[in-house]
Amino acid sequence: MTVAVKNFSSIMKQMRDAYTGEQTKEFSLAAFIGLQAPSLSDAPDELQKLTLEYQENVNNFYVQEELDLKENVKQLENDKNQTAFFENMRKKKEEALKNRKT
Repeated sequence: MTVAVKNFSSIMKQMRDAYTGEQTKEFSLAAFIGLQAPSLSDAPDELQKLTLEYQENVNNFYVQEELDLKENVKQLENDKNQTAFFENMRKKKEEALKNRKT
């Protein structure tokens, strides 16, 4: 057998052993072959700053979207006139499309 076949066979046996028996444990191929996720602390300051800004922007986006959805649902539940709700949704859709193009 070649080295690659022996390595593959060894990995498959490790995976089998991890998921069989009385106690199953998680098998991490990355850990088994020695891969590690890059640490942000090793990155240059500018990259760390950009990464954190991106994370904040994504989080803010999702928080705002969730708040908007909850507000729209609340309006729909309280508003007997659904045309106003649909008009509001149409306006928000147009705003989102306009913001996406910019």
